[in-house]
Amino acid sequence: MLDKIKVTLIKGIRFPLNHIPYLRPLLSRLLPESIVLFFTNKLMSGRPDRVYLENTILKCLANQSNYKVLFIGSRSYTQHYGLLFNDNSSEYWTTDIDPECVKWGEPGRHVVCDITEIDRHFDEQTFDAVVMNGLFSFGVDTPEDKEATGGAVHRILKRGGTLIVGWGPNPPNQDPNDVQSIRTLFTPGTLLQLEDEIVIKGPNHVFSCYTAI
Repeated sequence: MLDKIKVTLIKGIRFPLNHIPYLRPLLSRLLPESIVLFFTNKLMSGRPDRVYLENTILKCLANQSNYKVLFIGSRSYTQHYGLLFNDNSSEYWTTDIDPECVKWGEPGRHVVCDITEIDRHFDEQTFDAVVMNGLFSFGVDTPEDKEATGGAVHRILKRGGTLIVGWGPNPPNQDPNDVQSIRTLFTPGTLLQLEDEIVIKGPNHVFSCYTAI
């Protein structure tokens, strides 16, 4: 019963934020940063796609033996993801283009860089898995940058490594299958115990898995 009430409250708060233009930036200016971060974390952590990302995808990666994982994008609501990797042999790294996001990245394993140039910061075939969630059309917007991202990520992934891309229908042009470098350098599907592609109902968020060739 309490879980249903919690979900209803979260939906009630999220609806006006998603449908009233400028409400989010207005509240960000009017409210103290600590309150904005608190509600942001609560709202994001309750999203079905975030629940799947944390409880299924990241836990699967953390449970692999001697896996090296790169998570692209650091925010207050992703800060705790690295804790999933503390009790095993896997290694968790983060990256973000914004220097202000260092505080939310993995301590001692965070790189500030443009994702299109991530291969300048790591050797070839460094990682076993790379996770990009909500990147295309949210920072990596142009066709050229998307192509460069696919190529750069492929260079730092081990052959047979896994690329996981989270995306949705809005805004448009997020589909990784439309990026030629992903189509040519990766094959659809993964050898891990994950769905090759899954649609999370509600936000209509998709997680697509690829294998580096």
